[in-house]
Amino acid sequence: LRDVLDAGPMASAVSRMKAPKLLDRDFAVQAAAADVLKNNRLIADAARKAGLASPLLDVCHALFGETVAQGHGGEDMVAVLRALEARSDGAALSTRPASAGSDVSAGFRVP
Repeated sequence: LRDVLDAGPMASAVSRMKAPKLLDRDFAVQAAAADVLKNNRLIADAARKAGLASPLLDVCHALFGETVAQGHGGEDMVAVLRALEARSDGAALSTRPASAGSDVSAGFRVP
């Protein structure tokens, strides 16, 4: 996963810093989920005032809202993984590559 993210056009210092935390399930705070939710809310409010649709931002807002509501607001933003797991009936999402015998998309369901 890390190699794929780093090789793509969306690679950034943030993705290089957060990918290892995500893969290791390291929720030690660097950027708290509650702060991400607050910033997301500010940006979403500005978008709405400007009459702009923000569907991806809305999904992120919902996921970080669920993360905070589950009591993980003080954990690092990668704790959003916990909200994804809760949406997946509590199944821990695999972070091993498919070649290691695990499909990263396993456990995800489309609402």
